[in-house]
Amino acid sequence: MAVPTGTELTLQHTVAQPDDAASTAAGWHLCLAVAEELLGGRQVGPIIGRAALDHGWQQLRDEYQTNLDSRR
Repeated sequence: MAVPTGTELTLQHTVAQPDDAASTAAGWHLCLAVAEELLGGRQVGPIIGRAALDHGWQQLRDEYQTNLDSRR
């Protein structure tokens, strides 16, 4: 029988305002993408502030917003 390997991460983040949820999710998405790169042995610097826009933050935010809107 194969033994499962890997790691499971559970992330909980409470936002002060519901309107902040999509932006927060997009930020975490980029943070986890950087973590994945680092775990794969690739050197990646932090993606913070306006630099996040160069890594697709706005598109991610819009997609998360669309998903959240469809659940209301």
